[in-house]
Amino acid sequence: MTNETFTLGGRSFVRFTRAEDMTAEQEDFITANLRPAGLHEATIAVDEDAEGFLRRLLFQVSESGKTFEVLCALLMPADASEWSGAPPAFTRDLAEGDWTPAIGLEIAKFIRRLKAEEDKDIIRQMLSALVMDFFARAITSLYGYRNASADQQAGDRETTTEIATAEPDAGAAGQQSSGLSQETTTAAAG
Repeated sequence: MTNETFTLGGRSFVRFTRAEDMTAEQEDFITANLRPAGLHEATIAVDEDAEGFLRRLLFQVSESGKTFEVLCALLMPADASEWSGAPPAFTRDLAEGDWTPAIGLEIAKFIRRLKAEEDKDIIRQMLSALVMDFFARAITSLYGYRNASADQQAGDRETTTEIATAEPDAGAAGQQSSGLSQETTTAAAG
């Protein structure tokens, strides 16, 4: 998917959709805002369905007050002439062509004041797309965790069974070769 251009509040923006188009500073800005936005550990609860998880993530971001700080890192003004009167740092950075925190914060200031329903819809769609990305990562993480956990548990059972059934070491007066008592190894195996 390529980066897309759209209009928000009468100004044109490019929305970053590919990590390779983002600067390291941009990615760092996003990362710094994920924790306060509640997305740094986006994991689905065992008893939570997909819809409930998505809804919870959307509420977390909204309640954090960081919606616009996260979204602004995904946007770049497409037309500098639409930003007359912007602070000098913004104008300078925009002329250089790469996203910077000065650009992002000015975008956040702009989009948080939008009133038109169509603009709010676009913001909600962008936020939903962002949360969907975290949802996809959480699902991948959950299945990876469950598989790794099952593999680990199977490995633990094999190890503890071996320990529990090991013959006593002839040289160690009455102790198992593992150094654990029979009760400990039996409890670990069960």
